[in-house]
Amino acid sequence: MQTAYGYDVSFVQLQLGHEHAATTSIYTLAAPDYRARELERVLSATLTRSKADLSESRRRESR
Repeated sequence: MQTAYGYDVSFVQLQLGHEHAATTSIYTLAAPDYRARELERVLSATLTRSKADLSESRRRESR
């Protein structure tokens, strides 16, 4: 049983009115290039936040 954001694909298929599950599956998986871009964006933002947190922590320790 495949899920799409926690929902069973057959439920999503019914809600969207698709006759074939293959049509619904298009909406359940992100394209590889989109997935890679989003992963890079999130990791970059996380790294930036981590560096800022580390810098702030070091500033507090040096006081």
